[in-house]
Amino acid sequence: MDVLGASAVSARGAGGVDDRHADQKVTCHLSDIMAVMDAPAEQVRDAAWGAWQSYKQMRTHLTRVINRFVTERTGLSEADYEILSVLSGSEDLTMRSLALRADLNWEKSRLSHQLRRMYERGLVARDACEEDARSSVIRLTEKGEEAIALARPLYEEAVATCFAAAMSDEDAEVLSKIAARVVELPEQPVDIDPTRS
Repeated sequence: MDVLGASAVSARGAGGVDDRHADQKVTCHLSDIMAVMDAPAEQVRDAAWGAWQSYKQMRTHLTRVINRFVTERTGLSEADYEILSVLSGSEDLTMRSLALRADLNWEKSRLSHQLRRMYERGLVARDACEEDARSSVIRLTEKGEEAIALARPLYEEAVATCFAAAMSDEDAEVLSKIAARVVELPEQPVDIDPTRS
């Protein structure tokens, strides 16, 4: 199955989801990505670059159609959903701001700006941290609970239709293995001298 190709990410009617660019083609199989492990160096570079381009197109496509589907029906942005989802799964529906930032893997400034917008809309609240006066506790409000309760099934429906439907269980397992290996790589790329041949 061409998981990262056009058939992999076509938006197939998730409650009205559609995409004008669904016929764009990306020609890279998950099995091809795995196979580069044993390929000659030159072929590894070419195959990996093709896989990277395929991934970028898939990511852009999925972000667009899934976010549009959820936002049109709930008014929540992708960032809203991510924070509400994490908080709703936490103990007592609260988290220290530092722990929330670590869980989301966001920069401090990004989280601060996003939380300020959510405070204003009543989705979350900020309380003092009794254990650490320098920190704060982010709490999911009743309005935030209602919002995530509405959004979660819609989000899952969109993911199932626009992503999961394109792959077999074997494909999903391969993709998960690739993702796990990628996140274990060093975060700082190796410096390359562009003058070297």
